[in-house]
Amino acid sequence: MVTERGAGDDEIASAIAAAETAMKEAGIVAVGDICNNFSTLKQKEKGNLQYYNFIEASGWLPSVSEARFERAKALLDVFQLSAKENRELQTRSNCSIVPHAPYSVSTELWRRIQPFFAGKVVSIHNQETVFEDEFFQLGTGDFQRMYELMKIDNSHHLPTKKSSLQSYFNQLSGAEKIILVHNTFTKQEDIAFVNRHSAMGNRQSGKENPEPQTPNPQPQTFFCLC
Repeated sequence: MVTERGAGDDEIASAIAAAETAMKEAGIVAVGDICNNFSTLKQKEKGNLQYYNFIEASGWLPSVSEARFERAKALLDVFQLSAKENRELQTRSNCSIVPHAPYSVSTELWRRIQPFFAGKVVSIHNQETVFEDEFFQLGTGDFQRMYELMKIDNSHHLPTKKSSLQSYFNQLSGAEKIILVHNTFTKQEDIAFVNRHSAMGNRQSGKENPEPQTPNPQPQTFFCLC
């Protein structure tokens, strides 16, 4: 599929406009959009819908972490500048840098993007396949084979003997809200882990029944099933 991404700029712009029109006609008023480039910016500057732009950072090789971070930061800067200069976007667009998935973000890249989570909504693809947990628990399975086929050095990956979610979730603690996307193979013990994590944050806030705060003592977590 990656090799088939060859549509021209006009074709892409037309498809974006048509998709936005279809959303409006369906009664949609707010959109969370995964952004890997500037293609949607011109359409968003029209202010037709409320957008939250999730600027994905990915890079499994530690050696590419700086370049991948700089690319995501450049995208963030452009979206933020557009909102600053466009009055319509000031109240109708927001954005944050987010990790693509636990198996595609190296420790070094996590370290670079974490400071940008504070006070933001952060999304991440979570437990979409059974092999994701296997990769973190044992270091084996289809993700290991995928990196071998792609000739990507995976020697930096050390199995945690825990599920994928339990291996990375604490990395998101600076966010105001967390959206976990997919969750096809999320288990009850993973949900319990998230609940314990949130309860710990509430106790640390010094209130028995704390009211929601901004930013929260611990992020609010949402499971988006798809």
